[in-house]
Amino acid sequence: MKVNAKNILAFIGPIVGQLCIVIALAISPNFDWASNALSDLGSYFRADLGSMQLASAIIFNSGLMVAGFSTAFYSYKFLGIQNKDVSRIPMAIFTLTGILLFSVGVFSEDILIPHAIVAIGFFLTIPTAMITMSLSLMKFHELRGFAMVTLIIAILSFATIFNPWGSIAVREISEALLAIAWLWIVNLLEMKGKFAPIINAN
Repeated sequence: MKVNAKNILAFIGPIVGQLCIVIALAISPNFDWASNALSDLGSYFRADLGSMQLASAIIFNSGLMVAGFSTAFYSYKFLGIQNKDVSRIPMAIFTLTGILLFSVGVFSEDILIPHAIVAIGFFLTIPTAMITMSLSLMKFHELRGFAMVTLIIAILSFATIFNPWGSIAVREISEALLAIAWLWIVNLLEMKGKFAPIINAN
């Protein structure tokens, strides 16, 4: 199994991001999963979630930036080792996903329009990257199983985004966890050499 900096970042970055969310939730006693969005934790000026809102905002937004950077870094590096036999569009889109997540941490909900643009873009690029990856890998017999798993996760992702019954915060965290799961699967398979048909030999 070959492990390098991008593989380590792809595993650790999302963990840091989720830990920061947990900490922000722990110091925001008035956060309500039914009525609040996760981005409320990143507001520098709200006063309704608890007395440590500034700390919550710093921790929450920092976590998003770490997770976003690690996702973009891994995806960009993976993009660079792909060969001409497979489309580079999926990992280019997932690189954008990471950039958008980083941007959500930069543009808190206090900066409403930029925040809305990058947040919506983040959630929509996740299933888009997965679907394009699934379609591009179907022609490789040895990767068809992963392609089908990716398609299933993409469908779950779309269902999560457009589910009219779940609260915003629940849909946001569910979508993030699906993205992390997929990123980790890709990372693990790459380390094990399972993507040999689509990457350049060293």
